[in-house]
Amino acid sequence: ATKMSTSGDLSLVVSSGQPGTGGLKGTPVLISVQPPPGTGRTPSDICCVIDVSWSMTMEASVKAASGTTESNGLSMLDIAKHAVRTVISILGPEDRLCLVQFSRESSTVLPLTAMDAAGKAMAEDKLAKMTFGNGTDLWGGIAKGLDELQNNRSEARLCHTLLLTDGETENAGTVMTNLEAAKESYGGSLPGSIYTFGFGYEIDSKLLVKIAGFSDGAYGFIPDAGFVGTIFVNAVSTLLATVSCDAFLTIKDPASVVEVLGGWERCGKDGDTINLGTLQYGQSKDVVVIVSSEADPPVIAASLAYSSLGGKHIVQASCSKAADKAEVEVHFLRSRSVDTLRKISETAEVSSVDWGKALLRTLAEEVSASSVSEQEKVKGLLEDILGQCCEALDQKQSWERWGRHYLPSVMFAHQLQQCNNFKDPGVQFYGGELFADIRDVA
Repeated sequence: ATKMSTSGDLSLVVSSGQPGTGGLKGTPVLISVQPPPGTGRTPSDICCVIDVSWSMTMEASVKAASGTTESNGLSMLDIAKHAVRTVISILGPEDRLCLVQFSRESSTVLPLTAMDAAGKAMAEDKLAKMTFGNGTDLWGGIAKGLDELQNNRSEARLCHTLLLTDGETENAGTVMTNLEAAKESYGGSLPGSIYTFGFGYEIDSKLLVKIAGFSDGAYGFIPDAGFVGTIFVNAVSTLLATVSCDAFLTIKDPASVVEVLGGWERCGKDGDTINLGTLQYGQSKDVVVIVSSEADPPVIAASLAYSSLGGKHIVQASCSKAADKAEVEVHFLRSRSVDTLRKISETAEVSSVDWGKALLRTLAEEVSASSVSEQEKVKGLLEDILGQCCEALDQKQSWERWGRHYLPSVMFAHQLQQCNNFKDPGVQFYGGELFADIRDVA
């Protein structure tokens, strides 16, 4: 299809699409990072940072098949503990788990411990004994978790933090500045990604989205107990299928790039670098950029720098003719969807839900009218847009109760190309074989 180069079986492919796609000036170019399929799970250090503030005593609900809400006497903390038990059950002897709890104070309940049978039993025991405290200092919990990972790092494992919380935190305004300062203090990169999970409807989802975005993680919304299994099984399976935690894409001749679609931000002094965060075995990461070039194919080249447990690697590729224009179009539509969901998530509170619905309708029309609308992936994407996403904006009440918390989770799934649950049709195409194998065993 295009010029491509490989390193350790990872390929980088640059393909040009149809000039003027979507009414844009310029040509869409797809830069596709294609990791190898992977043969086995990646040994991992995982730290669960668990909110034990007083609000976690609140009773959790479960939505029945009939649509009615039932409660079964479980508290939010019980649900969070169930989530952590799911994590414990999936990890193996080559993985380590750390448990940190926070209210106003933070403490390490379980230092990094190998998840063999004895380690799992110890983790279960410590988890069962966790109780409530007063106040909520979210940053204190994150900081304690990051320190645990940083101070006990092993070259043989990748690190990840899972943050579980049900509410708003004291000093919310300082969390991001503290996180940025921590990143600097660790030498410019955090010890692994941070995945954030919001339980119930009182969460500060905007803050959780910011933390996850800054930390190369993702955000998940758990409205009731029924979502715990699917969301945590998928999240941990994604982590254990990770090949790299710090992938950076650099575009040669960044001046010709008019726009980067799909929620990716340009960084680097010339705006020539895109931080792709983590890469998973068997799942491509596809970035669409719009270039001003009139040439066909556009003169554009890219390189990817990433680290894996095997060391640091660089791959390069440039654009050539004979591209699969349909594939470029599929990712163009996915990226447009991510941008639309982001725009709605960031601004729907200050405007009306009707404005958000109008944006979704316009997006759905563009997807339906596309030449690739019959492809299964695109049909799934359209189902997400016209289904749960439209429902989230159905009325002001539904938006304020759950829609504003749900929409960013779909946005992350489509941006990162990660399958984050069993329910949304459009995300079922993501993940790769190794991910599916880990998930199915779980």
